[in-house]
Amino acid sequence: AQFNTNSSGLRAALWAKNGTTLAVRYGGHEMAAFGVENAAITTSVVLSLTAGDYIEFLAYQTSGGALDLTGAYVTCEFLG
Repeated sequence: AQFNTNSSGLRAALWAKNGTTLAVRYGGHEMAAFGVENAAITTSVVLSLTAGDYIEFLAYQTSGGALDLTGAYVTCEFLG
């Protein structure tokens, strides 16, 4: 996820499995904002999935105002 430039708050990218957000330690990433350039966050996660499971990519920010995403790219790779 890539956020517009803003110098306050946090930026985060997280994963959810079946509607339950996974903790940062399970593949998410959180960082403090910096006002020099757009904040880009990369993250990955390895999950065991079964038929009917679904995953979501979540991005949030705490700048105190509206802050657009300038880009987001998600890929999935299935092994097994």
